[in-house]
Formats: sequence, structure tokens, C-alpha cells
Amino acid sequence: MRLTFAAGALLAVTFVHAQVVRIPLHEGWRFQEVGTQHWYAAEVPGVLHKDLLRHGLIADPYGDADPDSARWVEQQDWIYACPLEADDALLSHEHIDLVLHGLDVYASVYLNNVPLGSSDNAFRTWEFDVRDELRPGANELRVVFRSTVQEGAVRMKEHAVRLPADNDAGSPKVSPYVRKAAFQFGWDFSPRVVGCGITGPVELRCWDRARIVDIDVRSAPDQVNARQSATVHLEGLMNDDLSLVLTSGDERDTVPITFRGAEAWITTDLPSRPIEHWWPNGSGVQPLFDVNIELLLVERVIDTAKKRIGLRTIELDQGLDSIGRAFTFVVNGKPIFMKGCNLVPPDAIDPNASDSAWVALVSAMRRAHMNMVRVWAGGIYPPDAFYDACDTAGILVWQDLMFANPVPADTAFLRTVEEEVRQQVVRLRHHPCLALWCGNNELEVAWKNWGWNSTYGCMGEIPYVAQQQHHFFHLFLPDLIARYSDIAYTPTSALSNWGSSSGLRQGDLHYWGVWHADSTFASFAGNTGRFVSEYGFQSYPDSTLLAGYILSEELRLGSLALMGRQFSYRTDRPIREAIQRELGFEPTSLADLLLGSQLVQALAYREAIRAHRSAQPRCMGTLFWQLNDVWPGPSWSVMDPGPGESCAPRGPGCVCTGFGRCPGNERANAGGSVDRRPAGPLRVEVSWWLADGTFSSGTDTIVVLEQRVHWSVTDPLFPAGMVIVKVLRMDGTLIARNARWIGTPSALGFDCHGVKVRVLERSPSGTVLEFSSPRPKTFVWYSSAKTNFPNGFPLEPDRLERVFCQDRPWATASSVWAWP
Repeated sequence: MRLTFAAGALLAVTFVHAQVVRIPLHEGWRFQEVGTQHWYAAEVPGVLHKDLLRHGLIADPYGDADPDSARWVEQQDWIYACPLEADDALLSHEHIDLVLHGLDVYASVYLNNVPLGSSDNAFRTWEFDVRDELRPGANELRVVFRSTVQEGAVRMKEHAVRLPADNDAGSPKVSPYVRKAAFQFGWDFSPRVVGCGITGPVELRCWDRARIVDIDVRSAPDQVNARQSATVHLEGLMNDDLSLVLTSGDERDTVPITFRGAEAWITTDLPSRPIEHWWPNGSGVQPLFDVNIELLLVERVIDTAKKRIGLRTIELDQGLDSIGRAFTFVVNGKPIFMKGCNLVPPDAIDPNASDSAWVALVSAMRRAHMNMVRVWAGGIYPPDAFYDACDTAGILVWQDLMFANPVPADTAFLRTVEEEVRQQVVRLRHHPCLALWCGNNELEVAWKNWGWNSTYGCMGEIPYVAQQQHHFFHLFLPDLIARYSDIAYTPTSALSNWGSSSGLRQGDLHYWGVWHADSTFASFAGNTGRFVSEYGFQSYPDSTLLAGYILSEELRLGSLALMGRQFSYRTDRPIREAIQRELGFEPTSLADLLLGSQLVQALAYREAIRAHRSAQPRCMGTLFWQLNDVWPGPSWSVMDPGPGESCAPRGPGCVCTGFGRCPGNERANAGGSVDRRPAGPLRVEVSWWLADGTFSSGTDTIVVLEQRVHWSVTDPLFPAGMVIVKVLRMDGTLIARNARWIGTPSALGFDCHGVKVRVLERSPSGTVLEFSSPRPKTFVWYSSAKTNFPNGFPLEPDRLERVFCQDRPWATASSVWAWP
């Protein structure tokens, strides 16, 4: 009986431990500066600056205080500590791993004062075996962060070669030697905030016998069925016969396996399934389905894993053609024009932010009819929730690897980067939204065209540093990625340099002539390139947003508080000049500057998007810089909010329109194209409104029956006024519209005279507002942070426009502005 009882007890314990157990360690954290006595409560996951701000130990870097007033933080060492209770059930597991999903950046990890290891990379997960270090009862986990800049200076000195870091606002400029978000060292859209922290979840992973490390699902869709396979990565120390149960849709297969040793990779076919293609937003639907894996010992499940996938093929066509070399994304065999934006982290202080912040950005992209986003190399790799949202929304992801600075590429650097890239590629490779891996941001054009070799004196007779960069981005990274992913790789963005004719014939292009070289908005048309992956124009945020961070007496032109938020070396000069050139007046008040900057930004993005889309199929993509912002200040962002959010993101929708005067005869002209056709034919209506609110020559109508139609209409007698183009279904449903003022407006500046706002309906969810005006208005903007689309809309004389507003129960005249 005693033997039977013992066997039964052992079986019961084994059954209890059938599944992998994950215990989050997010409670009870505290922190202190090394060398001090006082401890403060901390939030994990989180960052040091947020903890300091929460306890009033630093001023808000977003507020009136000088952002550099907290610079002392980056020079100090810091400790985070957490109690950990280990009971018999926990200690009975065969394997107990401490998993830290983000350490920023140089940290030593201790359990009960026993060193477990150290970190040197904020972009990867760190794991430590703690089975033998845990003791019954109370334990303490400590993470000691060494100063990022002090440690970076040591590594800089060890490397012996000074690498370029033009955006780094510190001295010495250590950012190239540190694996953390580059923009936090200072960038032209962000203050310098160099901190530390436990930025990802912390957990104990407890398991027995074996576990599933990862599954790699590969698909080969044809016209009828999708052939699929799964490679399951197993870990354990056992000599057992196991089985895998694979479920895909309604099909379920069991595969017996023999596991001998510490690791194994098992590849098996999945049941084929009828093809349902996943398409980018605007080109089709986004069907997703789950692949589930169960690992069984005898008949007990000891671990499970799941991947959600979509069936699609994607290629980057860079073949030679009559122009030069293409740069076209081909999805499911179909070349698709890419319409989207560049993305930066949601917060300067805490780039990881919350899952909801990242998902909200994806929602904004989908509302704006985008189908691609470039995750920029100077930030971070977004969380899983971001990619899940892109899968659902049909937003393709151009994924930069996080290299916005040249790399040291020594042995230690290569070792940590190899693991970083492996982890990130394995984490993201199953997502149907993943379209491209990109090695870096602008490093190649910088070496070749920005004079880094002479400025930094690091080339010499033998171009050692340039050769080192070439080997890293052209050989090391693509070879590493190809081991784990079949998605295309490009070594850098941009492949072509703006300002050269050859750069317009091949590769992707960053066109910055408008901001950095004083070119007019019309220059976008002559610099389309094959794929324009960066371009932009700055604007200021809404005054309501700034008022939340700047004292009222500092909200004026020329104040130090306002000027201190401008990080571009060009200052506000391009904005002021564009307001004079495009709107016809000199900003003399803060309102003129803020509103004028937002409007000219919208005009710039509209002009650029029109030029890129009109150049199809020569140009096959437009990604403006940038969608979002990291803090409240002037930048290239369109989500402040301001008119840019209405005009730039929505520009890549259905209709592409250009306005102007015909060369020679100066006739007013409107022309463009319709890129895609919803179910049924469309009609394009062009209306010509004079400044006094009367028609110039009525409305021109074009019926659209084809997939893509170019059109052009001219009014030879039109002196000045608003031209509005609307695309409608044949039943009158509005699909898209675009408006432009041709000629010089009679009233300079912003004129709300005659614009009426009426409350139509109030409800707990918001308010419906109705706008009208006796004279044409190209842009009408209602200052409300949560106003749904449309906003920045045109008003035709004596025609009503309704807007749903979520956050204002009433409307006031001060909430509305209009131009002209």
C-alpha cells in the first residue's frame, strides 16, 4: 500500500505540473539612487523618469521646466528591488527561469545577492536559471542599473574610433555604442531623455520535462489551397517519447516524436486549407486563423503554443526596368501602391508606452485609408499588440531594425546584436502584416553624401569604418535574418540620395528638399523617385495642447518656453516662409503661427501625396514623415491634432487631385486620378466657386468606370476662388473630396466671418454640430481633441456640413477657424 501511495503521489505532482506556469513579478517594486538610503515605490514595467516624476523628484520634462534640468539622472546608478516568496509548490518544479522582457540598458541582476548575469541591450529579452538560487520563503530580486552615459563612454573609449552621432545632444556622443532607443539621446523632434528601467514584463517561468520555445508556421498558398508546415522548437532535459497535437481550423493531427537531449526542432506538415488571401487595407479582406500546438507526455498536456496567421505572399520587386530599378511591393501576385507613414514611439520618456497607445495609432492609420507603416530605426520594436492590430487592420509593416547610428561591430557588440535580431525576427515572422526588414536609417547616404568621412576623420587611407558598416548591413544582418525569416531585406533606407537624378530612378528615396533646402511644395512633383519613404513639413501643435504644458504668459511669439521646443536646426523659418508663400500673410500672433503652420503642413502633404500617386507605376509608394509625436512641440507629426491629420493621412484614399494654372494661358485647372473603385461606377464632380459665394461656371462631371482613370478639367474664366472635387457613388454617397484655393484670397489670414455653428443633437456619446458659410472656405477646423473625421473640411456656400464631436457638449466661436 505504501508503494502504491507513493506512486500515486508522484503521479499527482506530475499532473499538477503538466502545464508551464508563468508567475508575473510586477508588485512590490521599489527603487533608489545608489549611495542613498531612501527607497521609493516603483512601477514595473516602467521607466526611471516616470518613477522620479511620480514622487516629485524631477520636474515634468514636458512642462515649462528646461528638459535638461533632469540631465543629472543619466549620470547616476540606480537600484530596483522586489520581494519574492517561494513556496513548496513553486520550488517543486524541475526548471524555474527568471525572464525579464526588457532591461534598459546596462544592468546587473541579483537574486539574494547572488549575481545571475548582466544586460547590455534594451531590445532583447534576458533569461536566467534561478532554480538553485531560490530558497524557501522570502527572497529578494535586485536589478542594479549603471549609468548609460558613463558605461557608453567606457565602450566608446574601448572602440577607439569616434563614430558619427549628429543627433546626440550629449557630450561625449555615446549613442552609437549603446543598444537603446537612439532618439532618447536627442533628435530633431525630441528632447534628450536618457534614463533606465525594467521596461518589459518580469516573470518566473516554471516547467517540467519539456516546453515549447517557439513555432514557425510557413505557408505556400496557390490558387486553391495553402500548403502549410510548422517547425516546433522544444527545450528540455529528458529521454521521453512525446507527441505533438496540431490544430488548424477544424483539422487536428497528432505527431509522435522522440526527444533526446536539450533542444530539438520538429518540422511537420499541417493540414492544407482552402485559400483565403490576406490583403492590405483597401485591396481586400484580412482573414486570420489560429494554429494551435499541444505538447503531450503520455496523454497529459505539458505545454501549449498558438500563432495567428494570414495567408499571403509578399515580394519586393527591385528588378531592372526602362527607368532604372523598381521598388514595388507585390502582394499575392499583384503590385500594390503603398500609402502610409513613418512611425515613432508614442512617448519620449517611456517609448514602450502602453499597448493601447500603439493600437490607437493603428486605428488612426486604418481610418485614414493607409496600407503601410514604416517603424523607424531610431525608436524601439513595438509590442505584440501593435503587430496584432496591423494584422487585423491590413496595415503592412516596413520594419526597420533599430540602427539609426553607425555600429561599432566589435565582437561583444555582434554577440548581443545577433541575439537581439534573432529574438525580434522569431517574434514577428509569423505576422501577415510583416512586409520588409530594413537594416538602418540613412546611414549609407550619410557615408556617401553627408561628408561624414571628412567631418569625423574616421576613414583614412583604408576606409575601415565604411567597410565595417558595409559588412554588418550587407552581409551579417541579411545572412542572420535569412536563417529565421523569408521576408525581403534591404540594407538601408534611403537607398537613393535626394538631389541627384540617379536617386530618382532606383531604390527608395527620402526627399527633404522642401524642409532642408527651401524648395517649394511644387518641387515634390519633380522628385517622386521610385518609392518615397520619407518627406515632411513641420507644424506646431494645437494651442489647447500647448496650454497644458506652457504657462499662459509664455504662450506668445518669441517666448523662450516656445522656442525651446523647436529642435530643428532650421528653426521656424521654413514655416514662416511657407505661410507667407502659400497663405499670403505674415504671422504676427501666436494663433497665426500655430494655425498657419498646421495649414501649410496639410498643403505640403497633400501636394506630395498627389505627386507620388500621379506618378504610378513609376513611383509605387508614399510614406510621409511622421504620423505621431513623442512630446508636445513642433514636429513633422500630423497627430497633434491639426489639419494635417485630416489632409495627409486621408490623402492616400480614393482620389488624387491637383490644382493650379495652366502654363502659358494661366487657365485654372483641376486634374487627377481615381486609384480604386468600390463596387459599382463612380462620378467625379468639379465645382468652381468664386470668392463671393457664386458659381463661376457650374459643375463638371466625369463618370468613372475603369479601375484607374486620369481626368482633367479647365475653367478659362476662373479668376480666383475655391475649386472642390468630389468623388461619389452613382447614388450620391460621398467617397472622397479635395479642395484648393486658386489665386490670392481677398482676406489675408484666418477669417471665420460668416461661419455658423449649430448644435443639432446632444447625447452621452457626443454632439452633432452643423457648419455653414455664405462664402467658400477651403479649410474649416473645429478645435476638439476627439472630433471624429471629417475635420479640416471645405465648406461650400450655403451647404451644410455635419461633424460628430465626442468631447464638447457645446460649440463656441473661439473653437472654429477657417481659411481663407
